[in-house]
Amino acid sequence: MFILMRALISLLICHQGQCKQHFKEEEVDLLPLMEALELSKDQEETALDQCFDLMHGTHGRLLKFFLEGLQPRDAMKYLDLISMCSNQDKMESMLQMIVM
Repeated sequence: MFILMRALISLLICHQGQCKQHFKEEEVDLLPLMEALELSKDQEETALDQCFDLMHGTHGRLLKFFLEGLQPRDAMKYLDLISMCSNQDKMESMLQMIVM
């Protein structure tokens, strides 16, 4: 039992590190590139919707877990982005994943 718990803790710590790295890469690499493109408001909304579609399909079920691992101000940034989703159904679906 102890070995199983230890393995689980090790796995969670590893996954937590991967999540932090994922969000850091987004913040350091991806966001500055998006800002440098100087997209119009419509283009930004389209890009954001496409990002949500991709995220929802690849790791949407882990969104709550990811957000819980962030600092509160960083989690709020993601919630702000979700609230900007132009598709109301998509936005509600993502918010439901967080509260369920």
